[in-house]
Amino acid sequence: MRVRLKGINSITKTLADGTRRTYWYAWKGGPPLRGEPGTPEFIHSYNVAIARKVVPPRGTLLSVAAHALRHDARKPSDVHGLPSLLVSMIGERFSGRSRADRLSSESPMRS
Repeated sequence: MRVRLKGINSITKTLADGTRRTYWYAWKGGPPLRGEPGTPEFIHSYNVAIARKVVPPRGTLLSVAAHALRHDARKPSDVHGLPSLLVSMIGERFSGRSRADRLSSESPMRS
């Protein structure tokens, strides 16, 4: 049975004796994976790496960005609206008011 593992990163290195070796990682910059792709040992090491993935601490900009990417209704590939989404989420987090509250309390523009 073939299993599609998300985010696998491979690096091929040329060793001192001239042979080439491929190293597998759970994601870019992530922990190395044991075994060869497709083996139970490889899948187990991938699952262990994913389980240990660090969640950013609450109250940091990284946690707000991660929350925005997880809970945004748009497609993940649509990053053009991400800056405005982050600004509104940061405002909500630190001002205690939601974007809708701020918009309703602002006075209309004068012409």
